[in-house]
Amino acid sequence: MEKLKYNFTGTDKEIISIVDNFKEQEKPKIDSLNEYAKGNNPIIINRRLPPDTPQNRISISYGRRMINLVTGYMFKPGLIQYACEDETYLDSLMEVFKYNEEPLETEQIGRQVSTHGVAYELFFNESLEDVTMYDGTIAPDSLMPRFVKIPVNSTIPIYNYDIIPTLTHFIRFYSMDETETEYIEVYDATTKRMYTRSKEGNAGLSLINEEAHGFKVPPLIVYENNEDRIGDFQCVVPLIDAYDVLISDSMNEFDRFAYAYLVMKGFSLSKDDLNDLKYKRVFALLGEKDMVEFLTKDINHEFIKFMAEWLRGEIHKQSGIPNLDDVKFGGQASGETLSKWLYLMEIFTDPKQSYFEQSLKKRIALITEYAGLSGDPTDIEIIMNRNVPDKSMEQAELMEKYAGHISEKTLIENFADFVKDVDAEMEQLKAEKEESLDTMMANMPPEEEEPEDEAGNEVPKENT
Repeated sequence: MEKLKYNFTGTDKEIISIVDNFKEQEKPKIDSLNEYAKGNNPIIINRRLPPDTPQNRISISYGRRMINLVTGYMFKPGLIQYACEDETYLDSLMEVFKYNEEPLETEQIGRQVSTHGVAYELFFNESLEDVTMYDGTIAPDSLMPRFVKIPVNSTIPIYNYDIIPTLTHFIRFYSMDETETEYIEVYDATTKRMYTRSKEGNAGLSLINEEAHGFKVPPLIVYENNEDRIGDFQCVVPLIDAYDVLISDSMNEFDRFAYAYLVMKGFSLSKDDLNDLKYKRVFALLGEKDMVEFLTKDINHEFIKFMAEWLRGEIHKQSGIPNLDDVKFGGQASGETLSKWLYLMEIFTDPKQSYFEQSLKKRIALITEYAGLSGDPTDIEIIMNRNVPDKSMEQAELMEKYAGHISEKTLIENFADFVKDVDAEMEQLKAEKEESLDTMMANMPPEEEEPEDEAGNEVPKENT
């Protein structure tokens, strides 16, 4: 989805033009991707077939499967963590995150950005109108910012024409009921304006409210999936459609011959003969050339299988998302295959992480400034973990195999992922070994002294 660049001045004519053009050009594409992400692939479901023919429209939820895989791998609640040396600042930030259910919100944002290539997060304050001071400032007890994912199909960010485009405004439109009234919100750096307009005819806008939103920039965080701003499966939608058509048409061919036609040669049956046949279920053939057989159609199963496998392979190859079916989990798992799958997943997700992390930093900066938190947003470290299969048994076997051939530090660095500070772990190991040695020495029996004669010379034990 391309960025909308516009010298926006906020006139009613501009607002109506931008909203209507978006509805006509962008919203249908966004809605279509939403359906693929749900498994309701619109091309095959809306396919028109001749009447009185099999009507199979089988939607293979490949888009949904890919989104679930990537979201579970990158954005599962709890995977993204935050660290900072300033614990007071971090605790204040975590308070805001807890209030907004940040882990779940971030997972939903991750799903949206994977589906559409962009995701939008709106910042607001529910009590803003009630606690605005007389001078226009915000009362201290209202500084708990709220943020929530909003739909891509009803949000329009507007950028300027700078070399690095800056978000200057955004428009949000929606209908709250079944009436013919549409609500349009327009945000700039300081103000939120709300309009209504009738959906019928060429009605204009009616301004119903204008208020300060409390932020110093348009309160919208835009998350991008990649430079092209496209979703994870968007480039393989035609292949998904082809797969749906192949499976649906194959089932249609089976249905056409589910009730095979009966062919009779050399004789015919009257209506009474047919009724008698239904009861007796026996043919009485009259001549040597009389024959009864079913008309069947040969279906090239091997070709269907080949095409299905080829399409599945191309979907994963062209999207860059490795096929999870290539990995056998459990006791049958191949360490080499699993490592390859994880390597390919990292190649796919690393660029996504860079863009996503950039927007998370903007979220933290907006929270810090609005809520007046005492801290520097750049000091917050964002840790984006992965939801990877358990490799502890494999790593333990490798540690045992290499023990004695390489240093303990190298073993820990490469085969003990759960150890966060290797140097601290080495110090702890050293201390434990010294303590164990001291305990062992303390528990050893005292060494017996050799007996001596009257002159003070040692006498061998066997002579005493």
